Amino acid sequence: MESYNSIRELRESLSNKPPEPAGKYIKDYFLKHKLSALSASKKLNCSASTLTRLFCGAALTVDMASKLEKEFNIDSALLFRLEANANTFKAKQKSSSIY
Repeated sequence: MESYNSIRELRESLSNKPPEPAGKYIKDYFLKHKLSALSASKKLNCSASTLTRLFCGAALTVDMASKLEKEFNIDSALLFRLEANANTFKAKQKSSSIY
C-alpha cells in the first residue's frame, strides 16, 4: 500500500486515476451481497449478458438505473454521478491529447 507525506500528494495521486464507472460499483455491490449476474438479472428482468456488459463498461441506461433503484435500493443519482465522473475524466484525457 502506498503512503503519502501530505494530503496534497494523496490528492495528486487520486487525480491521476480514472474514476470508476457505475458498472464497477454495481458489480462490487452484487459481489458484496453474493449475487451472481444471473440471479440479479432475474430480479431485474434482463439478461445476465446485459449486466455483464454493464460491469465491463457499457453505459448505464435510465431503464437499468431505475430497475436497480427499485429492486436493490441503489441510488440512481449516485450511479449517474459515477458515470458522469468517469465520462468527464475520459473527455479531459482525450482533449489533452488533441492539438
